[in-house]
Amino acid sequence: DFFNMPLTKFVPQVATAKIPAVKIKPLPEGAPEDFQGGVGELKLVREISRKEVSGSESITIKLRVEGAGNFNTLEVPELIQPEGFDVYDPKYNENIRYSERGIRGYKEYEYLLVPQYRGSFIVPEMQWSYFNTRTERYETISIAADTLNVENPALSGVQENSDLEGAVKREVKTIDDDIRYLQDHRFEAEGKSNLYPWTLALLVLAGLLWLWQFAPERRQGQKVNWKKSQLKIVQKAFDAQEEQRYGTMLNALEFALVKKGIHLEQVRLEALENVYDTPTANRILRLIEHCNMAQYAPIAASENVHHLTEFEEVWEQI
Repeated sequence: DFFNMPLTKFVPQVATAKIPAVKIKPLPEGAPEDFQGGVGELKLVREISRKEVSGSESITIKLRVEGAGNFNTLEVPELIQPEGFDVYDPKYNENIRYSERGIRGYKEYEYLLVPQYRGSFIVPEMQWSYFNTRTERYETISIAADTLNVENPALSGVQENSDLEGAVKREVKTIDDDIRYLQDHRFEAEGKSNLYPWTLALLVLAGLLWLWQFAPERRQGQKVNWKKSQLKIVQKAFDAQEEQRYGTMLNALEFALVKKGIHLEQVRLEALENVYDTPTANRILRLIEHCNMAQYAPIAASENVHHLTEFEEVWEQI
């Protein structure tokens, strides 16, 4: 135009192009028996939050498949559960990114383990197979066994959440061992051969009756001891102004709630009100919020005293 300004004009136009063909290669034969369809450049990772705990602490185990691959259909293998722990239903996490370079990210299961007994326990070895697209062959990832140690002098061989039947079996085994010892060292007396079977039966029966009579009291005593022990741990952490004192308090609350069937990830007022009255549920929720905030911002000394007092009062009702 006169001012040398560009002019635009819209012209209808139909553009066509061929759809590119995508060739999907079949997987080769000879897949391992444990192959579940994982394809790509992948890794299997097992993370254990801690390997030495007291009986009042929990352990988190994460099983994660990460890398580049077919995450839309890939399945994470399940944890081979160790003996001596209550293992709760896992929490599922994923972070998957799609781009022109492929699909990358991870999928994982997060398990919460609560110890039942004192001692050393094995997390078994794991193997997982997938097809590596770079090497174009099946590969197997092996994760070595790990040992978990539950070390708490105040904890007996049977935790509060153990069933009575297990306790009876262990005590009866001890009685049975004692009886065999008596059998090997019994004195020779006239007519003993006829009385001995009856003596064995009476001893076993007496042992079983004793266990059924006192086991509930023992379990109740363990519950009281556990609560007192955990309360002292939290009080000691606050008295010493430990850096992780609020983490210690949060861990105690988490363990107590897990015993009631509530995970920290599921903590909502509605869930707490299903177990506790509304005032107690609100106090627990506020304490958890304070513990989480304290990990990112400093808390005044006066607030420390207030929060500890609040915890002590809630701990009596939790």
